[in-house]
Amino acid sequence: MFVHSFKRLTERDKVMKKLLILTMAMITAVVFAAAPGRAAPGERDLPDEYKLTYTIEEGNLNDQFQVKLDNTGIVKVIYPFISGGPVKINELQVQAAETADNGVTILNLLWNCDQGRPSKAFIPMRLQAGLELPERGKYLIRLWKYEAGSEKTQLLREQEIEWQ
Repeated sequence: MFVHSFKRLTERDKVMKKLLILTMAMITAVVFAAAPGRAAPGERDLPDEYKLTYTIEEGNLNDQFQVKLDNTGIVKVIYPFISGGPVKINELQVQAAETADNGVTILNLLWNCDQGRPSKAFIPMRLQAGLELPERGKYLIRLWKYEAGSEKTQLLREQEIEWQ
């Protein structure tokens, strides 16, 4: 009897995990549907200029941070993380693009997230972003994370790439 109850509980846990993932996907879809405000006249619209796209999807524990550049100037950024519960806010934006003295263009990507009330779930997830570089040159891609709950901003990773 005890073993049978345990198996049923395990099946229930699997269903709950699937429901949690589905809920997170729906929240992400709502965030995508909300149109961001346009830049003021005279200002650069960085997400538009770099054609930023992103998704948050279920990953696996073997995923690693990657910045890949193809020969057409398209950059793919992958950042794996462990989710500890449902996500309330999830937005990625190009916060700043500036050229350093050495000629390297620094792109600051800001991931704004709020995981809401933490749960006991530990689900491997993956932030996958794509952007298109407007011109050839050296770039330093920095991925920052702002957690609304703790009001902390931290540099997650950075990597230099060159489009020749």
